[in-house]
Amino acid sequence: MQHSPVSRAVENTPEIESVGTEVKNNVRNLIMQNGATRHAADLLHGTWLGHPLHPLLTDMTVGSWTLSTLFDVLGLLGSDDDFAHKAADTLVNLGLVAAVPTILSGLADYSAIKRDAVKTGIVHGMANGTAFVMFLFSMWARKGKNRALAILFSLVGLAFMTLGAYLGGDLAYRKKVGVNHAESVERPAAWLDVMPAENLPPGQKARVEVAGYPVLLYRHDDIIHAIGAVCSHAGGPLEQGMISEDCVTCPWHASVFDLRDGSIVHGPAVYPQPDYHARIHEGSIQIMSA
Repeated sequence: MQHSPVSRAVENTPEIESVGTEVKNNVRNLIMQNGATRHAADLLHGTWLGHPLHPLLTDMTVGSWTLSTLFDVLGLLGSDDDFAHKAADTLVNLGLVAAVPTILSGLADYSAIKRDAVKTGIVHGMANGTAFVMFLFSMWARKGKNRALAILFSLVGLAFMTLGAYLGGDLAYRKKVGVNHAESVERPAAWLDVMPAENLPPGQKARVEVAGYPVLLYRHDDIIHAIGAVCSHAGGPLEQGMISEDCVTCPWHASVFDLRDGSIVHGPAVYPQPDYHARIHEGSIQIMSA
């Protein structure tokens, strides 16, 4: 696969990975230190939204700062310059306000990023962080009535923001960050035998293949729970995770899912797991589409 010069430069700089991993681990430790920070991270991941929150917030920030620069240019061209300058100033401030939750949500997502995306992710964050600082300087210059300096800072900020946006696209479309890894498959419409019940004692879990798709089974007494075994966040093997109180924790990034219906208990996952009806019938464990 051919990569752009920017992507190649990032991938060919090994020093970036050590810095990125340290930042990732420090943020992760902060998130996991207590229940309050974990719930705050869930909010920032977008577990309540049905997809990641970060891209939605970036649209607000990128849109505000792009339009502010456009109005700056219109002001320089003398097109109702008073209105254009006021619009640009307002949009710079709006972008700065929107950037705060955008940065926080990005850090939350970065704390659980896949290893192969660490380098791209940290450069993405550094580029956008630099853009934020440049637009802060632009706001300061605008308050000081130094329009030329304000526009200069905005243009530099716009350049870094564009680099950050490009790398954000790289994360989503090449590194598959933020996409649903629990691929949608056709689930059995009728009861299907998957294994003898005696092979799954109470309190034990197992991974089985159903129509080529891995399914996690867990037996609680005579109740069988069945959900997709591939974690929707980054493809982790849920059958290797810890189970407690009808919930399974992904061993890769600690997403927590309810075994009873595949719903999300804790992020970083933002997509629920496929779930199945399951039962013990005539000595066999059977599942079908939920």
